[in-house]
Amino acid sequence: MPQDDVWELDDLEERAAAPLFDDGPNKPCPMCGARIALDARRCDSCGEELAPPFPNEIDRKLQEKRQRFRRECHALAGFWIFFGILNALLGGLLLAGYDVMPGGEVGLNDLVGGISLTVGALWIGAGLGAAIKSMPAVTCGLIVSYLVLLGNLINFGPQSLCSLVLLGLVIVQGHRVLKFAQELRRSGVDIR
Repeated sequence: MPQDDVWELDDLEERAAAPLFDDGPNKPCPMCGARIALDARRCDSCGEELAPPFPNEIDRKLQEKRQRFRRECHALAGFWIFFGILNALLGGLLLAGYDVMPGGEVGLNDLVGGISLTVGALWIGAGLGAAIKSMPAVTCGLIVSYLVLLGNLINFGPQSLCSLVLLGLVIVQGHRVLKFAQELRRSGVDIR
């Protein structure tokens, strides 16, 4: 009998222990030791429920999304606070009798001043609420932004173009913040 046809006992044991089909990377079940897929949620052998695959990876992605949400929220808050202060100052000047609108009537200056002061106060409040991640405040700020956008569209002129673009951008930003908050809440992440 030639030497090539003789199998050693060790070779037979290794062949018997090797899986017939290689299903890719696997790991032992923590309960029974059977080989299971890395992403298995239940052991086929003993039925043990397993932890979700790669929890650190899932946590990392949620934390990144939460950080992005916070940045977006703070940017929105900064916009509303800044432009709220500008609107409130303009409204205060108009109500104090300063003629910042040339050719405007006194009654019209008072009306525009009151509206500007109110919008400014609402935007400051919405900005402060957005800074602490209050979604009702973001919704309120969006409503005020839509109303100001509508007012600019009604009184459209060349001077309105810049404010229309800025309002359009802040409205998009506000809706992104609300969408991020909804996704994070669905995932069980605290947004504050």
